[in-house]
Formats: sequence, structure tokens, C-alpha cells
Amino acid sequence: MVLAIGGLGCLTGMCLAVAGVVYVISNLGNFAVSGAAALANAQVDNSQLPDDQKTRLRAQVDRLADGVKSDEITMEQAARVVDKFMKGPFLHLAVVTFADAHYIQTSSLTDEQKAEAKLNLQRVARGVTEDQIDYDRLDYIAEPVSAQNAQGENRFKPTLSSDELDEFLGRTKEVADEANIPNEPYELDIADLFEQAVDDVMEGESPGP
Repeated sequence: MVLAIGGLGCLTGMCLAVAGVVYVISNLGNFAVSGAAALANAQVDNSQLPDDQKTRLRAQVDRLADGVKSDEITMEQAARVVDKFMKGPFLHLAVVTFADAHYIQTSSLTDEQKAEAKLNLQRVARGVTEDQIDYDRLDYIAEPVSAQNAQGENRFKPTLSSDELDEFLGRTKEVADEANIPNEPYELDIADLFEQAVDDVMEGESPGP
């Protein structure tokens, strides 16, 4: 199931802004790179990420933009950075972030239940990042909270019934348990994922003549 993610807020906005750097590079040329990078960094600053991740993300955006302006990176390589990032676990993990903020923290669950639900979501995020949980298991988790629209796209439900929330939380714990993910907090590091994408392209390839 491909989930069309609407309403993910600052995290997805940040990612799309980074992708916008590449679009500007490819369509308008190097003279507009600095402005595009500034826009991406503004999205990073407005995100809910920890300050250390914001700092590292801004550094990678500037690294990417500077590499293009100095011809150390081709436009094609810059596009591959974003492609690798978007095709990696980011969007799948963004589902975890969205579910916690939109469904769990706004629910009538007790503080203890919310903490347990968030912990299990963090366990799932860790399992995906460490390749212990397949993406199809995320689809299984998302089934109670998604529905098809008129265009046939799977989108998050705006609200959940108590039964739907219970089913979602039960599946989250089930998937984390079956993968033997440690029952401990896990901080999702978006900056590390993006830095790895930049490293893979910049250090693994060199521009053509």
C-alpha cells in the first residue's frame, strides 16, 4: 500500500524544501541556488526537530548547494541525493511521527498510555531504520488509520474511533515485538538519514568531465 501523506507538517515540508533546492538548480541555474538553500534551511528551522539535528541538516543543505555552485557536484548528482533520501526510510518513518502527534497525543488516552504508545512507535521507527522491520509491516500498521479517497489514494483518516486507535496501537506493539525490538526509547535522526544520502553521492561518485 502506498500512503499519500497529507498533513505531515514541518518534517515533510523540510524534505520538500530540500528537494526544491535541486529543482531550482536544475531549472534556473546556479544563480538561484543560494535562495533555494535559504528556503530549505528556513523549513529546517521551523521544524520540530532537536536543535542538534537542525544544525546538522542546515550544514548538509549548505554542503549540497556549495558543491553545486563550485561544480564539485553535478545537477544529476544533486538530484540523486534527494532521490536516495526520499526512497529511503524517511517517508515511512514520517508516518510514525505523524501518528504520534495527530492521533496519540491528541487522544483521550492517559499519560501513561500515551507514553507506552509513543515508545512502541519509536521501537517501530528503530526497526525500520535498522532494517529489522519491512515496509510492508508498516502498511499493516497503517491499515486501521488510512482509507482510500475518490482518486483511489490511501490517506490518513482525519479522526479515529476508539476501536481504530486500539487496533492501530495493538498492531504497532505486535510488529515491534515480533521483530524483537528493544523496549527502550529511540530518537529518530532525520539529519543522519539526509547526511548519509549526501555522503553516498558526494563521496561515492565524482562529477563527469
